[in-house]
Amino acid sequence: MEEAAGPSESVALPSQIPSTGVEMVSVGQQETDIPGGADKADVQGLQPEGATVSGGRKKRGKKKSAAEPSHSVAGAAFSSVVYGKLSNLQRTDRQLSVSMPQAPDKGTIGRPRTLVSNCWNMTFQPKTVYMYDAEVLNLWRFDDTGRQLELRASPKEKRKLLGIVVSSFPEGILFDGGRIIYSDNPLPDVTDTGIDREFIYDDSDLLERRKLKYKIIFTGRRNTVDIVEFLERPNGQSVCSLQDSLRILDCAAKLACEGPFRCLGRMAIFDLEATKKIFGKLLQIHRGFIMTVRPQWKLRINVDMTFKAFFPSGNLADILYEKYGDDMCLHSEAIYKDISGIRLQSPRIYRKNPADPPHVRLFTAHGVSKLPASKLMIEDINQTVKDYFNVTYGHKLQYSHLPCIKVKKDRDVFYPMELLEVIPFQNPKNTTDLAAEVIRCSAVRPEERFRELEKFCRSYLVRGPALLRRYGMSVLDGMQSVAGRELPTPAANFGGGHEPLGRGKWFVKRFHSSAYGGQAIRFIVISLPPNPREDGARRSLAAELEREGRSKGMHFQLVGDFSLQPQELAHRMASLSSQADLVIFILGNKFSYSHIKVLGDITLGVRTQCIQSATLRKRGVIGNLLLKINAKLDGINWVLQPFDNGEHIMVFGADVTHPSPTGNQLRRSVGAVTGSLSDNLMQYRAIIFQQMTNRPQQTAINEVINDMQSITLELLKDYSRRNNGPPSRLIFYRDGVSEGQFEKVLLEELAGIQRACIDLGREIPITFIVVQKRHHIRLKPQDDAGNVAAGTVVDTEITMKSEFDFYLCSQEGIQGTSRPAHYRVLYDDNNYRSDALQMFTFALCHAYARCSRSVSYPAPTYYSHLAAFRGRDWLTSNEDEKHLIKNGRFLVNNKQLFSLFFC
Repeated sequence: MEEAAGPSESVALPSQIPSTGVEMVSVGQQETDIPGGADKADVQGLQPEGATVSGGRKKRGKKKSAAEPSHSVAGAAFSSVVYGKLSNLQRTDRQLSVSMPQAPDKGTIGRPRTLVSNCWNMTFQPKTVYMYDAEVLNLWRFDDTGRQLELRASPKEKRKLLGIVVSSFPEGILFDGGRIIYSDNPLPDVTDTGIDREFIYDDSDLLERRKLKYKIIFTGRRNTVDIVEFLERPNGQSVCSLQDSLRILDCAAKLACEGPFRCLGRMAIFDLEATKKIFGKLLQIHRGFIMTVRPQWKLRINVDMTFKAFFPSGNLADILYEKYGDDMCLHSEAIYKDISGIRLQSPRIYRKNPADPPHVRLFTAHGVSKLPASKLMIEDINQTVKDYFNVTYGHKLQYSHLPCIKVKKDRDVFYPMELLEVIPFQNPKNTTDLAAEVIRCSAVRPEERFRELEKFCRSYLVRGPALLRRYGMSVLDGMQSVAGRELPTPAANFGGGHEPLGRGKWFVKRFHSSAYGGQAIRFIVISLPPNPREDGARRSLAAELEREGRSKGMHFQLVGDFSLQPQELAHRMASLSSQADLVIFILGNKFSYSHIKVLGDITLGVRTQCIQSATLRKRGVIGNLLLKINAKLDGINWVLQPFDNGEHIMVFGADVTHPSPTGNQLRRSVGAVTGSLSDNLMQYRAIIFQQMTNRPQQTAINEVINDMQSITLELLKDYSRRNNGPPSRLIFYRDGVSEGQFEKVLLEELAGIQRACIDLGREIPITFIVVQKRHHIRLKPQDDAGNVAAGTVVDTEITMKSEFDFYLCSQEGIQGTSRPAHYRVLYDDNNYRSDALQMFTFALCHAYARCSRSVSYPAPTYYSHLAAFRGRDWLTSNEDEKHLIKNGRFLVNNKQLFSLFFC
C-alpha cells in the first residue's frame, strides 16, 4: 500500500471525518438549525448528529419514546418534508425549480496531483435566441407530366428532409438534427400557433423535383444571459434550469465543425472515413468527436472522442466477398439476414428522357436470389438479369456468377449485386461481439487521446468559426489543468484482522466468512449441451473448485457431473434442486442462459452459476468463480474497515434499463433497487420490477421509478428485522439519470423514500446522490502519459461552482483512458463534508464482491445494474410473463430473496 500523503491521512477513514457545523436548511418557508457534531459524533463522521454514541456504536434496544430527541432533522421540519414539501424543491404554476445543496467545502484528504482535463476555456457574450419546433407533414414527387405523387417517408427521412429545408434559410440558423430550430433573429410570420409551408427542391441524386409540406411553430425566446447569471450569482439556481441555453451552444459548436465531418445525433460528428473495417463481421467503426458546453467554475467546452459501428459502405459485392469468399452463392440465407433492410444505391444509368443527364435510384434490400445473375430469368422479357443490363444499359457484368438482390418488397425485382453501393452511416446488424469490437477500437491511451483532442480543437474550434462567434462563443487555446487528489485506500478484514488493500486491486487469500460456515456445499457440474470434449473439463473444474475453495475456507462436495440436452433442463433441474446447494453449468452457447436463470431464480430457488466453455481456459477463472459463488451463497468475501464500526448506515442503489429501439420482447423498461442488509454494507437484497407506463408497450421507456415508496419501505423493514431496528441514516446512489431528469427524480423518487420513512414511523436523514457515467470528462496526469491512479478525485474547476459534486476515478485504468464517475448530490439531510462523502464513496467501490478490484462506481449501484439486467434476461426466456411478474414485480423465489443471486 502506498504511503499516506500527510499526517492526517493515516487515520482519515470515512467514518472518522466530522460532518459540518451548524447550517441553515430551508424547509418550506421556515429555517431550522441542524446541530453540528461538536462531541463524540465528530469522531464517527457518518453517524447522524444527535445520535447516542457509546464506545463507537449507537445503542440499540428499546424503541424511542415520543419524548426522546429526534435524529438530525427536527421533527416539525421533517414532517413537512416527508409529506411532499421537499426542502429544496419548489413548484410554481409556471415551472418547476430545484435548488441543489451547495458543497459545504472542498476536500483536503489525499496526495495532491496536478491533472489535465479535456476542457477548454471560452469567452462568452449572451445572445437572444428564438426557438422553433418543425415537422415534415407530407412529401410528393412530380412525374413527367407534372402530377404530384405522394411518397411515404420514415421519421429518419423526415429529419433529413427538414435539414434540407433549414439549409435554405438565411445563414446562421441552427438545426439540431431532430425537429428543433434556433435562430438569432426571428423567422418572419412564424407564430406560437404555427404555420404550414411548402418547399420545392431538386433531388440531386434522383434528378427529380420534389415538394414537401412542413409545419413550424415558435416555441419561445431564450436569452443565454442565464448562463452568465448562473456562473456569477447562482443564488441556489440549478444547472437544470440552463438546459435550453446549453443545447443552443452545443448545437452551434457541432455545426461549426460540420464541414469535414458527418453530424449524427445531438452532439456527435464523425470522420467520413472509417477508422477500422471488419468485413468478416460486416462492421466498420468511425471515430467521432462530441462537444458539450459546461458551466463549470467558468464556462468551458468539453471535447471528447467517441466511436460508433456502422454497416460497411462501398460496393456490396466487395463487402460480402470479404465475408463469404467464392462460396457466396451457397450462403443466400445468411446474406439475406446480413443485408435485410440495408439502403442501397444504383449507378448513374437512369434517364427520364434520352437528353437528360443520368441519375441514380435508391433501393432497400429485401432478399437474395438463389440463382446467379447469369441464370436468373426476367420472365416478362425472357432475358437473364446479366443480358438485360448488358443490352439495356451497356453494363457487362464481371461477376455474373453472384446472386442478385431483391429490391422490391412486394415484387420479385432483382438487381446485380456488383452494381449496388451501400449508402454510408447505416446502423449495423446486431452481432454477438459488436460492443466488444467498438470497445477495442475506442481503447485509446490517454497520451494519444489528449493529443488528438488538442489537434481537433486547434483545427476547428480555437481558430474561431464564424458560427460560434455569431452565438457569442470563442474557444481559447490550451486544455484546463485541475488540482486532483489520490485518496488513501481503505483496509479490509479477510477474517484475520485488517490489512491495507492495494490501489485498485488486491489478492484474496481467504474469505472473511465462507458460505455455509465451512459446512459442505453440495454442487453439481453440468455441460449444456453435451460435448464429449468437456467431460474432462467438468472433472477438472470440480477438482480445482474443491482445492482452491479449501484454501479460502470453503468446503465443496461434488454430488454429480454429467451432460444435458437443453430440452431435458427443466425436468432434471426440478429433481436436482433438493440434492444440491449449487448447480454449475458449462455452456457451449448463450441460448440456454435465460432459461437456466428463470428456473434457478424464480421457479425452483436453487443457486446457479453459468460459465462459457471457452472461459474455462482463461487464467484466474477459478478465483473469480469462488468470489461470485461465496457471495451468492451468503458468504462475505471481505469487510472494509470504514464499515466495520457498528454504525447503522443503510445504502441503496437504483438503476433502470431500457429496451433497445428494436426492442423485440423487451417491451418495457426494467429496473432494480438494492438495499444493504448488514451494517458492514456487504450483503444486499434487490427488488426487480417492470416499469409502469400508459404508452404503447413497444415504445415504453420510463426512467423515473414509479413505486419507490413501497420498494424503499420493504427494504427498510428487511434491514430493521436483521439489525434489531432501522438504520440511522440512508445514502442513496441513483444511476442512469441525466441532468434534465433531476427535477422529476427528486419530486417523485426522493418523495417516495421520505414517505417510506414516515410509513416506518421513523425520521431518517437521507442523502440522495446521482452517479453519472455518460459524461465526457477525461483526466490524465500532467507529468505522465498513463491513466490517473485509482482513487483520484477532483472537486474544483471542472465541477459545478455552486453545487455539491465531484469526479472520482475509483478504478484502475486497464485499457484506454479511464472515465471517472460524476457524483451529483441532489439532496443531503446529513450535511456531509466533501472529504466524508468522497472517502465513503471510494470505500464502497471496494465492496463489490464479484472481483478483487475497486470498481468504477459504488457496489450498491453496480448490484442494481446487474439485478436490472437479470430481469431483462428473464424476459428473454420466452416464459409466460404471468409466471414471472405480478403487480409489476418479478417473482423471485423466496429462497433467493435475501441473497446476491444476481451476482
